[in-house]
Amino acid sequence: LVLESPNPGVVLAADGCRFHTTTTFRQPCIITSTTDGGVIGNAINATWESLPLDVYSPQFDKIFCYYLSYSMKDEEEDGEEEDVLRLQPRTSSHEPNKFVERTLLLAFGYLRQSLGKETFHSRFCQHGLKSNERVALAIKLRADNDFYSQINHLKQRGLDLTPQNVESLEPFLPCPKDSTTGKVIVNKTGMGSSAALVTSIVGSLLRFFNAASLPIMMDGIDGDHGKQGEGEGLRIAHNLSQICHCYAQGKVGSGFDVSSAVYGSHVYTRFSKEIINKLLEDVELQNKTVQDGLSLTGSNLMQLYELVTDTDNKWDCTVQPIKLPQGLELLMADVCGGSESPSMARKILDWKKNNRDTGFLDGYYWRDLKRCNKKIASLLCDQYTKKTFCDGLIRDGPMIISSRTAEQWRKPMPSTWHEFDG
Repeated sequence: LVLESPNPGVVLAADGCRFHTTTTFRQPCIITSTTDGGVIGNAINATWESLPLDVYSPQFDKIFCYYLSYSMKDEEEDGEEEDVLRLQPRTSSHEPNKFVERTLLLAFGYLRQSLGKETFHSRFCQHGLKSNERVALAIKLRADNDFYSQINHLKQRGLDLTPQNVESLEPFLPCPKDSTTGKVIVNKTGMGSSAALVTSIVGSLLRFFNAASLPIMMDGIDGDHGKQGEGEGLRIAHNLSQICHCYAQGKVGSGFDVSSAVYGSHVYTRFSKEIINKLLEDVELQNKTVQDGLSLTGSNLMQLYELVTDTDNKWDCTVQPIKLPQGLELLMADVCGGSESPSMARKILDWKKNNRDTGFLDGYYWRDLKRCNKKIASLLCDQYTKKTFCDGLIRDGPMIISSRTAEQWRKPMPSTWHEFDG
């Protein structure tokens, strides 16, 4: 439903369920040249600068090694347009990861355009780019345990499958491996991990390059909440993350999961696809003929910068903050198997299309679901914020509501619950 504007989507973001991206400079990862995967040289001319870029994913037991290269010459005003920024794998046996690579490409593209080539370059020069000591920009990705099934870890430790035991596990546990093939087994829990990954990388790079003011999150506490400019910083992070995520998944989605990764719990309505379609098409066209990596042209960078900063208010999505009232708790069941949102959405839309004879001729089911979603949003934004409701929930919740079935809730309640519709 959230794919169709202006239908609202209710986002309840789980506290303590985050991606953590650390960006720093360190020695480049050593790559051993082999017969099936030699080291690729970054053959860039004298007007280009190049830096090793290493992305560490310890939970997936992977390291992705690239060259980040960018032009230092002034872009020509006419003539054939040239690349100004490239991301290349450092080995021919490189294992691609679209969500990492496409996010890095666009994030660095935005940073170069936003900061200007001299300031962008100076950030690297401070750390040995021009010296004899070669350094790499190292990015480490880690996810809280709730993004992936922890059933195997609990069983290995002989622990019962309870929320308390899940909470007792050490943080950032690696995904298990198949005993036969040695491949990592990834069982997602459906918490929007790809969107959280993209948003975390974007936020980390914006902070590292001092390109946006963003809140510091420490142990679940917003360390410098309310600092001037953070609202603008979140808007930049949101817009850039939405573009990166759509480019990575190969289509314009609803933006629901990226918005939750940026803003937490809220009622959301999607942005119009037309806002970013042209940029994605141009970048896709630019990279159709590119071999061994990805690249952006000067016009790509200008388009990207204008979309991210959005002085014309083209982004028409809406965000209304909400929170669960005290006494209500959200529980998630780990079924040890994730799902792919785009394919699920396609199945639902196909079902809708093929069942017009059983109610969809007049859109009954769809309209009924819309009404239900709007009522939930209204309850969270309006009725659940009232003191009468919150006091009643605290008073009656533990003893009465929690021990009755949903059908029994319809019966007369002991206090003022009849005031609350639904």
